[in-house]
Formats: sequence, structure tokens, C-alpha cells
Amino acid sequence: MPIHVSFKSMARGMGKEYKEGKVVCRDFTDGSKVCISEKAWSVFFATLNKKGWDESKSMPKSTSEALEEWLRKKMEQESEEVKNVGEVEKIKQSKFVEKWIKAKGLEVKDE
Repeated sequence: MPIHVSFKSMARGMGKEYKEGKVVCRDFTDGSKVCISEKAWSVFFATLNKKGWDESKSMPKSTSEALEEWLRKKMEQESEEVKNVGEVEKIKQSKFVEKWIKAKGLEVKDE
């Protein structure tokens, strides 16, 4: 899969900094290739992994943009958890479920 063109300058910068090892060429989404050392590619991908960036997508424009994305995902996750808690409460309050629980000799404990 080609690397997004927005990472091209980062890759070239890594190539200038790290010159050890065999030269490897990789494709970019604009059809170009960047040829840098294996060490440079290793550092490039380690940096992407550390930052949580996907090389097939555009590089985040700023730290605040990445933070906003993380917060949005976190809020969606918490919203889903709250929704699930609401569903559990509805089930607990159901007369059918209440009768079934009593018939089985069980009890529902609130946390």
C-alpha cells in the first residue's frame, strides 16, 4: 500500500539523517517513490507507530487536531457505554424480566 504523500518530506528528512543500510524505495500516493536507507524507514515507521498515525492517510496537521480526534473517539465510546447502561436499566425494569428473576430465585444487585 502506498504511503500518503503528506509524509514525503518526513521520509526524506529521515533519509538525510539515517544513511545506514541498504537503500529501499517505497511508493507514495502521488505516484512518486522515495528511496532511503532501511534504517531511515525503520525510524520513519517507528515514529508513525509511536504517534499513532496511519501512513496510508494524511498526516495530522497539528497536535491539537490529533487530540481532538482522540477526544471525539473517547466521547463516542463513553456515549455507547452510557447507552448500554440505559438498556440494562430498561431490561431490569421490565415486568417480564422481574417475574423471571423472581421465578428463578435470583436477585439483581445494583452496583
